[in-house]
Amino acid sequence: MPRGPSPTCSTGCSSARVGRGCWRASTRRSFGRRCSRCSAASRATPARRSGRGRSRPLPTPCCGVATGSRRVDRGGAQPYARWRNDSRHAYSPALEPPLPERAPNALPARRPGSGTVAAAFPGSFSTDRHVCARRVPVMSRRSPLATTLSQHRIRNAKVAERIVTSTGLSPPALVYEFGAGDGILTAAVLERAGKVVAIERDRRLWQKLRERFEDEPRVQAVLGDFRDAQLPRRGAYEVVANLPFAHTSEAMRLLLGARNRPRSIHLVVARDAAMRWGGFGEETLVSALAKPWFEFRVALALRRRDFVPPPRTDCVLLTARLRAHPLVAASEARGWEEFVRRGFSRGRGSVRRNLSGMLSYEQFKRAARAHGIERDARPGVVSFEQWLGLWRAANRRGRR
Repeated sequence: MPRGPSPTCSTGCSSARVGRGCWRASTRRSFGRRCSRCSAASRATPARRSGRGRSRPLPTPCCGVATGSRRVDRGGAQPYARWRNDSRHAYSPALEPPLPERAPNALPARRPGSGTVAAAFPGSFSTDRHVCARRVPVMSRRSPLATTLSQHRIRNAKVAERIVTSTGLSPPALVYEFGAGDGILTAAVLERAGKVVAIERDRRLWQKLRERFEDEPRVQAVLGDFRDAQLPRRGAYEVVANLPFAHTSEAMRLLLGARNRPRSIHLVVARDAAMRWGGFGEETLVSALAKPWFEFRVALALRRRDFVPPPRTDCVLLTARLRAHPLVAASEARGWEEFVRRGFSRGRGSVRRNLSGMLSYEQFKRAARAHGIERDARPGVVSFEQWLGLWRAANRRGRR
């Protein structure tokens, strides 16, 4: 089979020898092959995964980063030339036609990348025509808090009214609001509560909150972090919050594990977080630990356009209400926690093996038959009622 001309370095250097390796494989990964000098220079760049478990450095030509597509540079450069011999393809800048010379009085050429991503990052793109195609995505303009903490403010008073209506609050309730912001949700909560303790850690927003409710004695604006809040040691209280999504787990652990648990918790959270903490679909460790004392439900499904800036995930209002009669006594709370943690200790292992030290095989077999549990069921497949049945069977064994 006839072979084509000898390949040259794709970066445009004077070397006529290319590195070793499969030529056909190298042309699939980049525009062409490079000499040993250019290949050694590119090894200093971060590596990316390629092929079957191997790591290849990112192709960084001598001319720097480029814009445009693989065939034609959108910055106005010449399309790359390539030669073909049978099924072999390669790119060589030596085969490209020379650029036409510009007349002395002619207008300057259009700046590479004008009107594209290159215009947003001046100085980061090369004007050389020997470039590789690498696109850089344009980042949307978002506030720093929204980017780092996933903070999303409620858009208007109508959305706040929908949220408060779904909570079922009624006076004279004592409500603690975490992340009050400028008070758009506080005003809606105040219509259905006796007193509101609004906690905000941003001083600028706290000043707006204090000025807005300066003449309202039922609103107490507190500057500080919700994690340092002094919750009531006795008496009933409720919590409403629209916190950044990055603080969802901290808020849930603080409230569910409080010594004086709130009567109800209403949090605007991401849909995935609500599925995890509520145990919807599959039971989780955190949902199984909290369900003896709380009942979880999704009170309201919210739209992305209800927030500014719009989140990248669906949001819901997760409600947790304190049970009037706990399913596990206060004296057995520590034993319940150890039992559930032991059941979830091996991840996707079977519950029967995880609880082998607390339940014998015959006892697990009888309890599983009574509550409809499969022999090799995973912890997530077992519902909370079935976990409660296994817990009671283990307690009967301990009493004997």
